Amino acid sequence: MTRVHFIGICGTAMATLAAMLKRKGLDVRGSDSDVYPPMSDFLAAEAVTTFSGYHADHITQDLDLVVVGNAISRGNVELEEVLDRKIRFCSLPEAIREHFLWGARSIVIAGTHGKTTTTALAGWVLANAGVDPSVLVGGIARNFGPEGSSYRLGQGRDFVIEGDEYDSAFFDKSAKFLKYLPDIAVINNVEFDHADIYADLNAVTLAFRRLVNLVPRRGLLLLGADSPGALALKGAARSRVATFGTVADVDWQAHDIEAAGGVTRFRVRQAGGPFAAFEVPLLGVHNVRNALAATAVAAEVGLSAERIGEGLRSFAGVKRRLEVVGTAGGVTVYDDFAHHPTAVAETLAGLRAANPRSRIWAVFEPRSRLCRGRRGAPCARLSLDVTGGRPALGAAARARYQSHRPVRSGRRVDRGHHQRDCPGTRPRRSRRRHVQRWIRRHSPEAPPGARAASDGVSRSVSDSCRVVPAGDSALIVEFEDRIDAAVNSRAVRLADAIRAAAMPGVRDVVPTFRSVAVYFDPLRTDCDALTARLEADARLASPQPAAFTAPIRIPVAYGGESGPDLPEVARFAGMTESEVIDVHAGRVYRVFMLGFLPGFAYMGSVDARIAAPRRPTPRVRVPAGSVGIAGEQTGIYPIDSPGGWQLVGRTSVKPFDLQRSEPFLLKAGDAVQFYQS
Repeated sequence: MTRVHFIGICGTAMATLAAMLKRKGLDVRGSDSDVYPPMSDFLAAEAVTTFSGYHADHITQDLDLVVVGNAISRGNVELEEVLDRKIRFCSLPEAIREHFLWGARSIVIAGTHGKTTTTALAGWVLANAGVDPSVLVGGIARNFGPEGSSYRLGQGRDFVIEGDEYDSAFFDKSAKFLKYLPDIAVINNVEFDHADIYADLNAVTLAFRRLVNLVPRRGLLLLGADSPGALALKGAARSRVATFGTVADVDWQAHDIEAAGGVTRFRVRQAGGPFAAFEVPLLGVHNVRNALAATAVAAEVGLSAERIGEGLRSFAGVKRRLEVVGTAGGVTVYDDFAHHPTAVAETLAGLRAANPRSRIWAVFEPRSRLCRGRRGAPCARLSLDVTGGRPALGAAARARYQSHRPVRSGRRVDRGHHQRDCPGTRPRRSRRRHVQRWIRRHSPEAPPGARAASDGVSRSVSDSCRVVPAGDSALIVEFEDRIDAAVNSRAVRLADAIRAAAMPGVRDVVPTFRSVAVYFDPLRTDCDALTARLEADARLASPQPAAFTAPIRIPVAYGGESGPDLPEVARFAGMTESEVIDVHAGRVYRVFMLGFLPGFAYMGSVDARIAAPRRPTPRVRVPAGSVGIAGEQTGIYPIDSPGGWQLVGRTSVKPFDLQRSEPFLLKAGDAVQFYQS
């Protein structure tokens, strides 16, 4: 019997693979920095032994293989032991390939959007028709098992797998799907995503081109023709190619699309001729494309149109893909995983098509690096889409952008009515808490700023600090309701301590003027346990004066074309322009936080004499490097962008440069001093 150890077993994909190998008859165990529900319950139910914490003695002599998780890096004590002793190790996608794919017909479902739903659809259509495939999907498919599952092990030759373009491991930065030996490959669409590992769209396209290059001559490549990025891959193929979409001149075309309630009906043409009429219990044209891709896969496997239709009609969906949480008082609440602007737009367009006369409220939480602006261009695009109402949230009658703070509204809420569980559902504790939290914030009975402490919604750590939830995957540690260096120093020190602790499931830590946002994976991290940890750490980050650090000196060309607003600031201050320059350059500023644009540092505090307010009319374009003043704040525009600050000069120093090993020049807590160049 092969003995396998997983380092980082509590990741969703790692735990799923561990369960699959256990069911295959292997002796499987694993460790993680911490082990708790829901993953501890899942692994226990699968009879997989788990260890809490990483220790060198977990790496025993009898191990045949160690699977190294994507989140594991050098310095991990178990990994170091594996390397020292030359124990055989591999990444997760390599383990999947070696144990499941060599003898299978591998059906790889890839693309920037829709791959989870398409994988679940294709897997279910084949399973429902008796093909008995194995399936591995990056979500909980409700058709697999009484409570749904992320995998299915069948006895047939087909293995349907979601192909992720994210990297494989610390030692292998190539895309996961390049390990999956595709006999049939579906590429729904190609757009820029995963801004933390891909520099631009060309880098993303290259990864998909490499996938195309792996499909054998006898294999089949299915390309989404509605996506220019996917269709452009056609010329790189050495295999058979078929296209699918809603446009004309494709091999598989969906047309006469009609939404009715929670169902979408459509007709399909194959090679220009009629194939069948289908019905799928999903909303949106994007889900029609997903169903069309599954149809093309099923036809290639050999299913009839009738059997395909049966599978599509009985599809139960995927959790967190337009999942109905419940309905109360005529209001239906959905939960959806969409984070990319295109996915957000298509999801809301689907809801609008099915509900043409209903009011739709959209609450958006920017969870991914793309949304939060690691790269400049995507951040700017998302800003237009979300806050400008086009096009991503344009289908919603009301939109709320949930960033570092929970959504607020002045609308009255029937507290007693909405606090009851939605009929016919059993919401998770986290969802219940989230609904209760929303009600307390919006209820007319609650005083401004009130928080309920009875259900973990918010806890006061001290008179000057509290922990507040922001959605179901973020917590905010708020300090005193004022902005100064001492309060900001407390936030920065807490953020540094959280990063150093490497808490399991914590994805990102963002300090602001007077708070710290902590983003976490709710599947790996217990919110209550994390809240308690943050409360303890916040107590330790006691108020104290900001520590002195040597300032970073930045040259500035003041006035003229570089500083067109310098005369206005001088008039505001009742000074000459030279005096304004002396005052601005004569102070050491603290970086309170980064925001607005990638690398944009909010610095303070500006001398009150020159603290001119923002311009009444913002400029459409502010050149990169411009140095501005807005009240008591000063900052440098890192890229060309709109802006309303008073521009007093310009610097050649780049606050944001992707060519540097560390793209951001400044970080919260830094000291900066300008000087006239």
